[in-house]
Amino acid sequence: MISLGIVEFQNDAKSSWHKAVAQYGQQKGVQVYHFSPFDIKKGGNTIFGRAYDKQTNMWDKRTFPLPQFIYDRCFYRPTKASKIAWQRVQHLKVKTTFIGYGLPNKWRVYNALQEEDNLKPFLPYTKLASAKTIQSMLRRFKTVIVKPVYGSQGRDIYQLTQNGNHLTIRNRNHEEKQLSTLDTQNNQQLRFLHDEPYIIQPYLQLTTEDHHPYDLRILLQKDGFGQWTELGRGVRCAPHSQLTSNLHTGGVVYDWQKWKEIYTDTTQEKLEYVIESLNTKLLYQLDRSFPPLFEIGIDIGITLQGDVYLLEVNSKPGYETIRKIGSEQQKTIAYQNLIDYCLFLNDRNLPRKHSERGDHPNDPHSESEI
Repeated sequence: MISLGIVEFQNDAKSSWHKAVAQYGQQKGVQVYHFSPFDIKKGGNTIFGRAYDKQTNMWDKRTFPLPQFIYDRCFYRPTKASKIAWQRVQHLKVKTTFIGYGLPNKWRVYNALQEEDNLKPFLPYTKLASAKTIQSMLRRFKTVIVKPVYGSQGRDIYQLTQNGNHLTIRNRNHEEKQLSTLDTQNNQQLRFLHDEPYIIQPYLQLTTEDHHPYDLRILLQKDGFGQWTELGRGVRCAPHSQLTSNLHTGGVVYDWQKWKEIYTDTTQEKLEYVIESLNTKLLYQLDRSFPPLFEIGIDIGITLQGDVYLLEVNSKPGYETIRKIGSEQQKTIAYQNLIDYCLFLNDRNLPRKHSERGDHPNDPHSESEI
């Protein structure tokens, strides 16, 4: 029987999703295991975790060999424990096959996408943040956004606004600080920029008329034929005056088909064409630029005038959009694709090893979410 291991920081597979994956795996001849990075034994050849037992319909604790396939859903942060976990999982990449190898950090992904001329019009102007680039961007755009290169879920994002010789710093919790100098090199309030790498972009007015930030999240996975398939799309709308529309900051999900009615019929047709074209070009560029991916979340910003921006591509997307507004069929396909793609890789007898390094939050050659 083929074996698939799901690795997450939580070491207890309690959700209905875990059980659905395991039950479908049993139907297809795939034994599903669940474990955390800290369950991996020294040497990486055996694991003490949980195995799904179809007889009892329960997860049993046991020691088992390293699975043939690994699905990594850990979100690594720059903490000591997270770094240890990351190292343990990375050691497995030369021993077995991963269901998707993730994307590099935001800056590396941006540069790879810039190489495709057809994507350039959709990419916000982006630079690595430094004292020099912050000052030049502020002079040019007046208001900018800085994001951690290795960040996810809307964490540690700041808005900087120049008002004459003063600088206003605002975080996602609406906390503001007024600085009486534009000396970004020495100002203590900007020390976070020296602790880890950030990117800087102009602030885009991607809000409703009453100032609620929103974006379009599109979820895609590869199916049992190794082809990209769209699971669904939904609009994430944040509370008034938030910096991002991420659901972790209190956003709400709306059905795209209903939401797009705020635009004229002509703009709706244009948006559908542009978004489909963008998706096609993006998937092609990702597949040719990086190790194999299994799933991505594409975040698209749309102005009220219908201009489209590619905001982020996430190789470990959350599935709240599908959980909240998706049909039962969409939810079913979401877990079936994991097993079916695993079988596809097994049938193709693709290489069981990969030397690409993973998503360590402080490694400049690493994978992480964009």
